[in-house]
Formats: sequence, structure tokens, C-alpha cells
Amino acid sequence: MNRVFLTGRVKGPTHVLHTPEGHKITKFVLRTDEEDIELEVYYKGREQVLSDGRKPHLMVFGSLARALERGLVIRAQEIICMED
Repeated sequence: MNRVFLTGRVKGPTHVLHTPEGHKITKFVLRTDEEDIELEVYYKGREQVLSDGRKPHLMVFGSLARALERGLVIRAQEIICMED
């Protein structure tokens, strides 16, 4: 089973990428609260959760896509903005 549940804050800017099929994918770095871990997150869904310029506290549900030298890449299926 490849399921990931993480909480943390967005670090740095978010980027919107476009696939050849025309889908929008939001890419951002998530810094977890418990450990000093940074994860590259790709999310194909509503980007307004991340578009207001704040660095919200998020819960990310998804799967591990691949490991990189500097960290992990997560393919998010759901992102929930949590109260501070």
C-alpha cells in the first residue's frame, strides 16, 4: 500500500505547470512540522487552496511518487487547509 498523510507548511513559492493534455498541476515544497523534512508535492486539483499568497498549514493525502537525493516527491490526491 502506498499512502501518505502529511501535515506541514508551504515553503517558498508555488508553481503552476501545464501538461500536454491541458491539465493544471500545482507544485510546491511542504516542510513538515514534526521533522525537518522537505517534500516536493504535485497536486492536480483546485489550486485556490494555495493561490492567495499565504503559507497555509496543510494536510496532504496522496502517494509516494519517487525518491530524490534531496527528499521525496509526493503525488497529492487531496489537500486540506487547516486552521492555524
